[in-house]
Amino acid sequence: MKTFAVLAFIATLAAAGPALAVSPQQAEAALSGIIADLQAGNPDFSKMTPPIADAVRASPNTGQQLAALGPARALVPVSKTDPFTFIVTFESGVVMNWTISFDAAGRINGLDAVGKAP
Repeated sequence: MKTFAVLAFIATLAAAGPALAVSPQQAEAALSGIIADLQAGNPDFSKMTPPIADAVRASPNTGQQLAALGPARALVPVSKTDPFTFIVTFESGVVMNWTISFDAAGRINGLDAVGKAP
């Protein structure tokens, strides 16, 4: 198996500042949305802090790599507090661990995805 780390370089968790009180359901919806947006090649940068938006812009192939996996079919929560971690299974069968966190304004200020491709 080869390591598949599409977004490992995008991990930028905020060093300071209060986090927004985001529920696990809101975090799941946000993660599902950002994955779909990335796959479509149309990420909504207004939902991200500047460092995350800059990292996504600097990695134009990320969306294509994610699109090749097919839609996310299941998101299983591992942690229920910020930063939230989910096990995401894609249509292709690839399973990845995703972590997402939010700043006080509700923008994504941490995003990380690692996993193994068959």
